[in-house]
Amino acid sequence: MRVLVIRMSSLGDVILSTAFLENLPADVEVDWIIAKEFAFALEGHPRIRKLWVYDKKSGLKGWLRLCHEVHSSGHAVRVDLHRTLRSRLAFLTFRLRDLFVSGARSVHVSISKQRVRNFALLLLKGACPRPWLPDPYWKRFASLGASLDGSRLRPLQPPSWTSLLPPVEQERKVLERYSLQSKQYVAAMPASRWPSKEWRVSGYVEVLSGLYRTRQWTPLVLGRKSDLPCVALVKGLKDAGVPVVDALEEPEFRNTAVLLKHAVSYLGSDTGLAHLAEAVGTPSRVIFGPTRPELGFGPWRPESVAVSLPLSCAPCSKDGRTCYRISDPYLCMRGLGSGRVEETFR
Repeated sequence: MRVLVIRMSSLGDVILSTAFLENLPADVEVDWIIAKEFAFALEGHPRIRKLWVYDKKSGLKGWLRLCHEVHSSGHAVRVDLHRTLRSRLAFLTFRLRDLFVSGARSVHVSISKQRVRNFALLLLKGACPRPWLPDPYWKRFASLGASLDGSRLRPLQPPSWTSLLPPVEQERKVLERYSLQSKQYVAAMPASRWPSKEWRVSGYVEVLSGLYRTRQWTPLVLGRKSDLPCVALVKGLKDAGVPVVDALEEPEFRNTAVLLKHAVSYLGSDTGLAHLAEAVGTPSRVIFGPTRPELGFGPWRPESVAVSLPLSCAPCSKDGRTCYRISDPYLCMRGLGSGRVEETFR
């Protein structure tokens, strides 16, 4: 059986959606449509027969052209793991071509965004009854994959990126290049797409300095030089007299995954690298502010920890772009002390 999957972005969501692949029957062939800027996250995946890459610069015409090309491959099942206007347009195009061109009869399934549960959580906050909370996204992806296996008895498998890691010898070379020893350092990434989800850099400096002095764990800073909090963290650690490894602008995503795999833990914002760390086997300490793990994007490993300041106003939204506190705006991040974060390592 051949299956088509649409999941275009973003990095964290793409990583979580590998749970769909982990729960498929072994004989299923998968084609996957993904945005060009995130194709690196799935290139070479052994469960994906063909990766269809869409360049958003090609616009609506480019999208429809790609849909026509994909349709000719013939898929028994089409799965929408994105649920956007673009993916719905693709499904409509596929149905029309099934009806008027090929005469094929395909099954179409979509992931549930559980909007009612999200609304209940955002409205009721901490008073939201547990049965009303949204399901973790990785379980929604996994359940769709498992639904294609009628004889399935085993429990749902979580996301995994280990099949895309380079050979052990290459992993060793990556560590040597950065002068790191496996499980002797902490990987940190303080930046986020949304500034409202970023904890103060001084807090990272305090926590990482303490871990270095008490456990001799070297701080490794990931990210990009365009991420100002990452650059500031490197400088702050150096000013504090803590030896820090700067992996900003690491050109190979697989090398970043290797660095995360061999870290004793990940510490950072609710971003794609937090999900990647767990997907390669490393526990995460993920700092939440205006968002909360109950929205569906929380860490899932038993050893991982979601760190937040308990406030009656949280969660306020999916990304925290607008703070509704008249006094002490963004207290959820500004008020989080380094001691609370450092406790999660004990």
